[in-house]
Amino acid sequence: MTLQRLFVNIPPEDLKPNSEFEDEIRRALGLPKTAEKIKAVYNVFNRWGDVLPIIFDIGVSINLTDFEQNINSGFAWWGKNFNMSKSARLDTKGGDPKSINEGVATWLKMEVEPKDWRLARIVKVIPTAQLLDRALQVDLANLHSSILSFDQLNQDWSHQIYKTWSDITSAYKPISGVHVRSGTRLDGLKLAYRDGSVSDHRGGAGGSLHEFNLGIDETIAAIMVWKSWECISGIQFLTTSGRISPHFGGLGGTPVLLVCPGSVVAGLSGFLTEIGDRYAICRLQAIWRIEVNSEILGYNTISSEYHGGTGGTPFNDWAYGGYPQQSRVSRIDIYSGIEVDGIQFTYSKKQNGGNSVTQAPHRGGRGGNKRLFELEPEEFIVSVSGAKNDDVLVRLCFTTSKGRTSEVFGGNGGTSFHCQPRTDDGKIMRLWFVAGKYGNLIDGLLFVWIPLSTGGVTS
Repeated sequence: MTLQRLFVNIPPEDLKPNSEFEDEIRRALGLPKTAEKIKAVYNVFNRWGDVLPIIFDIGVSINLTDFEQNINSGFAWWGKNFNMSKSARLDTKGGDPKSINEGVATWLKMEVEPKDWRLARIVKVIPTAQLLDRALQVDLANLHSSILSFDQLNQDWSHQIYKTWSDITSAYKPISGVHVRSGTRLDGLKLAYRDGSVSDHRGGAGGSLHEFNLGIDETIAAIMVWKSWECISGIQFLTTSGRISPHFGGLGGTPVLLVCPGSVVAGLSGFLTEIGDRYAICRLQAIWRIEVNSEILGYNTISSEYHGGTGGTPFNDWAYGGYPQQSRVSRIDIYSGIEVDGIQFTYSKKQNGGNSVTQAPHRGGRGGNKRLFELEPEEFIVSVSGAKNDDVLVRLCFTTSKGRTSEVFGGNGGTSFHCQPRTDDGKIMRLWFVAGKYGNLIDGLLFVWIPLSTGGVTS
């Protein structure tokens, strides 16, 4: 309820931006990195406001909020005095706050001096950015359009696509968890949001229902997808706090890491296909939103390559690798003979002012001879070479940033491969962590790389 004392209507063309506001926007847009620009622009609008009232009432107002059932129950707060339920909240602007104790009739008749008038009701606002010159508005619009991006898992399949789906309309809503249906494959999923809403279920009703819920300020940083010829066989969600979800799905497929450096998952889209009498997800695309405050996303390039076969049990060392700024591979234990039988990676991390060492579980068998390759302080793996056949890894060899090369682990034959990725500007990258598949032997490995400059561990 508002008692209008003055009505204000300001034509937008009569308004001009403060020069300091314009200068701050220009400085923010002039920063080198997109994430830095976004954070700086947010800070500018937090200081100056993102909207400006142009039609509004000046006077006094009173507002009541309560649970809907109480509002509809007809309790008598309109009587002699404000007799309200304990859950009700009464807010006033302008005038003497003591007058609320005398009832609505008295409040409506009270005289309020101009010095006690307040902004009582806003009728129309315009974006503060609308005050800026056209060039700055275009730059802000381009920056806003860059907040979301897309990354696609390309996959061939033989089944006819049933339909497409996308969460793009909810991409600016924070995700609170993922509900997954899976058995021997990824049957379907839906996203839950922090405002309590849930996306439509995408996919079929097969398999069992699983939930992966996020903590406060925790978001999804990457997705490990295990793709097979006809569908998505499995999926794992990797978070900004270093957690990793269980492997949802079956044992099939080979791993692909969906990640967009400096961004978090804002939604998903993809294709559904019919397999037998049920639907399943056959292609997945992540929708990414730039994240300006996440420590685990403090790098600008990631590269990953999988080499090996499709059999075996999936594994993922993400949780052992930890924050890339603080961890590195410091030791590799390998069992090998004519092939690579088993492997175990050790990761060193900076933690609580000191250093800690974490061993990932041993993967594969223990046949052949056991060897180890231990790295020195400030030494990183910068390339991996080896060979594979249709089923397993045949041999592996590692080279470090100090020019050292391990012995060759494994046997002869197979198809050779060499992993030595570079950033877009040609800089050296280092091994962050591995994922892959194993049984009695190592079926295959996915090598995940980040820039060598993302270091900081000394033991």
